[in-house]
Formats: sequence, C-alpha cells, structure tokens
Amino acid sequence: MSRVRNVSIAHRNLLVMAQVISSNLWPSTSNRLVMTRYSVIVALFLFCNQTLAQNTFSFFLESEYIKYPNEVVEEANGNLVALVTEYIGHDYAPGVELYRAGFLKFSPLGDTSTLYPVMGDTVFGFSSIAENNNGGYLIAGFSRYPDSDSLSLMFMEVDDQFNKMWSKHHFLPEIYDMFISNIYPDNYGYYAFGYITFTISGSLRPFFIRLDNQGNIVRYHIYHDGTMDLFEYTFNPAGNRIWLFSKGGLDPINQASRAVFDTTFNHLYSEALDPYEMRTMTLRWKDDTSFYLAYECRRIGAQFQDDELCIGLYDTLMNPIHFNQFGEYDSFDYPAWDSPISFQNYDSIFYAGTIDVYIGYPPEQYTNYIMMGQTNEQLQERYRRYIGGDGYYDTRYIKATSDGGCFLSARKFNHTTKVFNVLFLKLDKDGELVYIVGSEEPLYSFRIYPNPATTQLHVETTLPQYTFALRDMQNRVLYEGYSGDKNSMIDISLYPAGAYVISFTIDKKIIETQKFTKY
Repeated sequence: MSRVRNVSIAHRNLLVMAQVISSNLWPSTSNRLVMTRYSVIVALFLFCNQTLAQNTFSFFLESEYIKYPNEVVEEANGNLVALVTEYIGHDYAPGVELYRAGFLKFSPLGDTSTLYPVMGDTVFGFSSIAENNNGGYLIAGFSRYPDSDSLSLMFMEVDDQFNKMWSKHHFLPEIYDMFISNIYPDNYGYYAFGYITFTISGSLRPFFIRLDNQGNIVRYHIYHDGTMDLFEYTFNPAGNRIWLFSKGGLDPINQASRAVFDTTFNHLYSEALDPYEMRTMTLRWKDDTSFYLAYECRRIGAQFQDDELCIGLYDTLMNPIHFNQFGEYDSFDYPAWDSPISFQNYDSIFYAGTIDVYIGYPPEQYTNYIMMGQTNEQLQERYRRYIGGDGYYDTRYIKATSDGGCFLSARKFNHTTKVFNVLFLKLDKDGELVYIVGSEEPLYSFRIYPNPATTQLHVETTLPQYTFALRDMQNRVLYEGYSGDKNSMIDISLYPAGAYVISFTIDKKIIETQKFTKY
C-alpha cells in the first residue's frame, strides 16, 4: 500500500485536530464522475438591473474520490479555472492514495468543462498556482512515480489555455510530505513557499524554494522548527524581505509571530504578534503601507472557547487600524481553509468561513453552514449569508471576481461514500444566486412552499429565530414579522397576484432572499 496520500490529507486532518486541541475538461475522462447543477431561484430586491448583469451559477462535483479544490484563477474573458486534486480512499481514514489532478473551467454563464493532464503513469496533485511572465501559469504540487512510495515536489507550466508546456519533479530525500502554498514570480524565476514534514505525525516546518524560469531548484531551505498549523508568506513592500506568519510554537518566539528572512532565506529576526491566539493566517495587501490579515481566534469577551473568523487591517509595523469578527456564539467557526478573504477593490471585501466545525466524521444528523459575506474598507459588515443546513460543509476558499461578485468553493460530506464532494458557487455582489440552472433542490437556509402560493406561504428552517420582510418587485416593504419557530406560516391572501420577494434577517443581517409567486 502506498503511503503517499496518508500525506497531505492526513496532515490537513491532523492540523484541524491540533488547532482544536491547542485552542481549547474539455470533455471528462471518467464515466464515474457525476456533475450536477443545483437549481437556484433567488430574486433581487436592491439594484435589480445592475445585479442581473452579473451571471451566477452553482456546480456540484460528485464522485467516489476524495476531492480537494485547491485554488481558482480568473481569465481575462471572465472564465474561472479551478484546480482540483483527487485521491482514492476515504476522508479521515488510512490508505488514502494520490489519484489525479485536473482543471475545471467555468464560463461566465456556468458552462463547465474539465481537463485532466497526463504524465504517463506518474500521478500528481496540485497545491497552488500563479501567473508567469509568458502569459500562462506556474502550478506547484506533488507527484509520485510508478511503483514508488516516495513523494516528489512538482512544478508544471501551462499556457493560457491550460495546456501543459513542461513539468519538473524534484525528489528531496527523507521528506515525508510537502505542500507549496505561495508562489511569487519575478524576472528571474519564482519563489515558492510552504511546508515539509519528515513523519506522518511530525510538525510542519517552513519551506523556502528559489526556482529559475524552467522550474529548476536554485536553492531551498528548511527551517529548523515547526508547528501543527499552516504558514502564511509574503514579501515586504520593498521586496527584499520575506515575512512568515505562524501560530504559536515556532522558535524562537513560541507564540503567534512574524519571522523575517532575507531573499537567500537567512533568518533575520522574529517578533510576537498580538493577539496571542492568531491561527491559520491569510494575508492580502491593501497598499504598500497596510494589509488585511484573516485568521482564527477566540471571540473577544468570550469566557470559553468560541472561535471566530477574525479580520484585521494592519500597517507594516503590525499596528491595528480596523478589526472585526465573524461567526456565531458558542460554536467553532473557522476561516475558509485556503483563502478566507478576497477583494478587487478595498470597499468590497468578501469573506468566507465554516459555521460550527466538526472534527472527524460528522454524525448523519449533524448539519452546519457555509458563511460568506462582505465588508467595506473599514471591515464594517454589509451583509452575511449562511448556505447549507442540509448536511455538513467545509468551506475552502472565496475569490472576488471582476464583475463585482465572487466565486466560492466548499465541500459537502457524503455519509455513504465517506468522502467530501465539492460545491462551487458563483455569486453576485450581494452574495446571491440569481441565475436558474438544473432541477435539484437549492441550498437554502430557509425553505418556502408552496411556490406558487395562493393564500399561505409556509417557512421551514433549522435556525431558531429570525425576522422577515415581504416586498414587492419594486422593493416596497409590504409586511415585516418575527418568528421563533422552525416552522411558520405567513398569510398572503390579501396581496394581488404577482411576483414577490421575502428576505430573512438574523441579528439585523440579511441571511437569505427568495422569490415566490402569488396566484
């Protein structure tokens, strides 16, 4: 049995557990791949004409394989290309083995095609992607040669149509697992950063690589200490220093810290971060003097462990400028694992996370939610959406798109196959789905029926209490109410026939909006 995909998957699962402990085509090549679009009927109630110009869609990738959506890039024509890696086996189980990796391309209208590159009998996976200087992309990942248990570091260059140009495979002796999370191109090649580990249960050590333009390793460095959490890397504004953000446990600070290296990977110094409990950090530069840092930490004022998605705006000296927390009381709410924040302009910052994280196999009756929303430049929340409630979800990333909306990916657990399937959502600027596709049930927090209705509109939800507002298509409020029941009824008998919108609000934040017809 190959040990290879006891590798990154095992470490990702260990990371989740360690965090909880420490804080308390192109045509498809597989006939076994089932691709299903969710049916979504959601209406606007603000800026109707403007929002309808933003195409939205949903896509559900379902198969017997373990699937990780690694990252997504947007092309100039509005196409979105998502990286997906697949494994054989079950989530949270031994015997997991690398299977294949591919690209899912989504047109602006949601048409989907898939390409699985081939390299003979060599199997490989993806971890990150960056634009190169040739109009294409460099992709980092890992590979395994036939009849080998040894994992190699892989770099692949593709053109602007995602056709493979070349690939390079680098075997590093005595390394059990490796993962590249950040790629930075320059005129001379690339910097690549991530982690390595020497054993399946060993700590993750910072990993620095310098590549030339052909994917050859010029030099690399493994830091002498590690933690059980992913690292975040960036360059300082001058480009002559590498910043490494880490949770507690990395020498010499042994708490949440920023370590500074030069471009030849010499460690210069480290400094402690405040708050102490920063974990799973993601950085996005605002300008040359400030950046947004998203991370997991305890809710301010909580007496017991109550993790939240936290986002702060900091200057380059780590002085806080703005800060906010997102999540629910008394639940483990984590940032999206790969990219919890994204923006194309400072005044529309999208964020995503998972409400009520469960460690290990979730029970069949256990349900939770994808959380996504938007803030302004000062991190003041505009809206928040909860998606799910019909199963267990694991949010992976969110990406702001050029049309003003966003692209979100999450995984949903299948209790029969014991694997997560992947959900992709293209949402508009208000976090809504407005493009009708497919014929299956939508992913709503609230179920309204019948639709069309005549005299009564029934509402079902798993949420304990909420307020609602009934509007006509001119956005005029016709009725507002409150419900403390998971099953309720709204009298619509006095309203004329036509189309209406109902929005649901929790804690003064709009959670969901749906359209219905009155006969």
